[in-house]
Amino acid sequence: MLLSGQAAIYKPTAQHRQFIAILSELSVFGEASFFLAAKRSADILAVKKSDVLKVPYQADVLGQFLKKNKAQSLQQRFWVQHALLHSDLFKNFPSDCMDALTFSGKIIEMKDQQLLFKQGDLSLTAYIVIQGSLSVQQNGATINVLPQGSFLGEISLMISGGRRTACVYSQHNTILLEIHKNEFYTLLSQNLFLAKEIQTLAAKRVKDDRIRMGATR
Repeated sequence: MLLSGQAAIYKPTAQHRQFIAILSELSVFGEASFFLAAKRSADILAVKKSDVLKVPYQADVLGQFLKKNKAQSLQQRFWVQHALLHSDLFKNFPSDCMDALTFSGKIIEMKDQQLLFKQGDLSLTAYIVIQGSLSVQQNGATINVLPQGSFLGEISLMISGGRRTACVYSQHNTILLEIHKNEFYTLLSQNLFLAKEIQTLAAKRVKDDRIRMGATR
């Protein structure tokens, strides 16, 4: 656990280090190798003077509790919580909203430059960017880049009649939380604070689209 300071996560590749995310105060990291007894999958570099709490793995104590499938599920929930806590949209949400979002969908992984969906596609899902980033394109032009913690898919589920309003591609390797429309509507019906914020986000993006379209005529 990072008690103070700031660190960065980088994924080693054959050519260079790929930036994954920033760790701020009280972030938990190293949980994948800890829970799964696996090798480290990323480099952690301090970018500010930092204090770190190191928790050793004790196989005789934890091994009986951490079965592989449970450990993988727990690791994924850590990823989601980390993304939400570092999101401009979600970081100040009430704890019940954060918990509801954490358990609302499934984790999917995308490769570099992989298509998530096309403009005009039928929409059945919304997404939260857990790691990596997404490029949003309309009519062949990039209109936005969505970093860790971003939400997308709300326009097609709430405003545009169930059709995607843009193409979305991954940038580098990316991890998403995929939320089916049934769970999405259930989330909004049970969390009025979340519903208000998502509706505000959708309205702003639609307004930006109209301004952009007017500027290109």
